[in-house]
Amino acid sequence: MSVLDQLNPQEDPYIGVICGKDYQLIEEVGKGKIGTVYKAVRQNPILNVACKVIPEGRLKKGWERELEKVTQLNGIPGVVQYRTHGAQIDKNNRTFVFVFFDFISGRDLRKIVADNNWPFNMAFIEGIAKTVLEVLFACQSLGIFHGDLHEGNILISDPDPRLPGSPRRTWITDFGYGGSHNSLKPKDDYRQLCSILANL
Repeated sequence: MSVLDQLNPQEDPYIGVICGKDYQLIEEVGKGKIGTVYKAVRQNPILNVACKVIPEGRLKKGWERELEKVTQLNGIPGVVQYRTHGAQIDKNNRTFVFVFFDFISGRDLRKIVADNNWPFNMAFIEGIAKTVLEVLFACQSLGIFHGDLHEGNILISDPDPRLPGSPRRTWITDFGYGGSHNSLKPKDDYRQLCSILANL
């Protein structure tokens, strides 16, 4: 740790850190109860991933089992796909766990609801409901649940400029982390969806 780091406790201890050998954390893109999501970039060849950073001591032993839910949902449309995970040291020499997911360029539903200029309409709300219900159907067929469904875990992607007429898409992320670090009973997914849609 440099003298500058010691004099500036507000500096992000993760920006600039290399994870997974060649992915550098470059900017914070989201924050949750137990971790922070960063955009991570690999230079050769260039590839962006979302990197969830979970500080030491925030997860219980065996938390990796929660990632099994995401791997069981591999290939299901609307599920942000898991890539890999590991451990690393931050700028303050503290251990943290990192989890790589596909990077979704866009915003979470919580930020969108707070944006008074966002063009809400019935088609937008119907699209969210349809995607979430399809993901929950997949979960139910596998005997698993999300467990922490809320506006912050629903992402709305930007249109893909590589595709003509590309629509915004709905994505679900953070499966089960709410039950990984405490003894709280997981939230009922369908009740949570009803609450989200009612708020919209």
